[in-house]
Formats: sequence, C-alpha cells, structure tokens
Amino acid sequence: MKGVSQGISVVRRSKTKAAKPIDCAGMNWLIALAFFGLCWWRAAKARERAAELAATKIGRSPLYWASNALVAILLALVLYIAHIHHHSPVPAFLWFVALAIIVALLFLRRALKWRYPV
Repeated sequence: MKGVSQGISVVRRSKTKAAKPIDCAGMNWLIALAFFGLCWWRAAKARERAAELAATKIGRSPLYWASNALVAILLALVLYIAHIHHHSPVPAFLWFVALAIIVALLFLRRALKWRYPV
C-alpha cells in the first residue's frame, strides 16, 4: 500500500513507472480567445439592446443598476465563501447575507418586470 499513501493508485503505479502530467498550456490561449470573443459578443448585444431602449425612451432605471450591483456583490460574496471554505468553516452570517441578497434580487426582478413589462 505504499502507492496509496502517496496518492497514487496501486493499479496505475503497476502499469507505468511515472505518470506524465497532461500538458494543457497550449489550450489556454484558445480558452482565453473564446472568453474574450464571448465578452465582445455580449457587449455588442448590450449596445444593440440599449439602442432599442433609447429609441422607445426607456432608459436604464435605478432599479436596473441596483440589481446589477447586487449581482456583482453576490458573485463576490460567493467567491469569497468558496475561498475561505478551503481554510476554515464559513460563518453562518455570510450564508444569511447571500440568502438576503438572493431574495432582494428576486424582489428587484419582480419590480423591474412590473415597471417595464417589455
């Protein structure tokens, strides 16, 4: 069981002497290019949607900006919870804050749909 204590399975160790790590460095540029292409496409769609809304005299309301800010805060909070989860237990108040933000986003979504039924 010498291999198990080092994190290498006995079966794998018996088949090969040294397992070569998979080299994925060549694919990183492709993933980065696809990500930036997605960002470019989303920005173009957002500009098109903003132009449509401006033509109908519907601008971005403070409710819209508040919901976007809450989404950004929720994303940052979830990433922070994921980060500290590896080091220590997550305090309960962070879960309650995340739940409160989700509920607030649901209410904001309902308010935006009521105000702008487009």
